[in-house]
Amino acid sequence: MQPEMVISYLRVARVCLALGDGVKENSRAWYEQGEQAALKAISLQESSADAHFLLAANRGNVVNLLPFWKVSPTIVAILRNISCAHWRWTLAMPAPTI
Repeated sequence: MQPEMVISYLRVARVCLALGDGVKENSRAWYEQGEQAALKAISLQESSADAHFLLAANRGNVVNLLPFWKVSPTIVAILRNISCAHWRWTLAMPAPTI
């Protein structure tokens, strides 16, 4: 592990997040660049909370800029599974007694 490299990638991810927030045009490109830098930081130091936060922040902004029909079908499938599991759990619970 190279801590100075992790810090460098974290700085890039943070700057890309700020630039994406600050510009109107091409903000998605900045967020995608920040996402890649955060992923690189995570690959060097998986325990870095800052890297995971910056990955989520940059990736979340990329997703927010996409039209809803271009969001990964995986997310839709995960939400569908959570919903189905919730209803199965709810139906399996005994009815409350009064």
